[in-house]
Amino acid sequence: MQLWERWDAEGRQLVAPVLLYYEVTNALYRYRRMGLMSPASMRLALQTAPPLPLRLYQDAGLHRRAPDPAERFGLPAA
Repeated sequence: MQLWERWDAEGRQLVAPVLLYYEVTNALYRYRRMGLMSPASMRLALQTAPPLPLRLYQDAGLHRRAPDPAERFGLPAA
């Protein structure tokens, strides 16, 4: 949270693809499927998670460029 708070204090605008919310939902669902969360906890997390101050970005060609930062930062997925 310190990094997030610092960026907020610096007035940085954080940008994320609209797919972010689907990815968060998928991650919570996978935790539930592995037995790490109850169905009620998963739903509560989705309902009560505070909205993040993000600017959502939608670009029809984003998927074609996604491998570039994934390779640059050594990410396991694009």
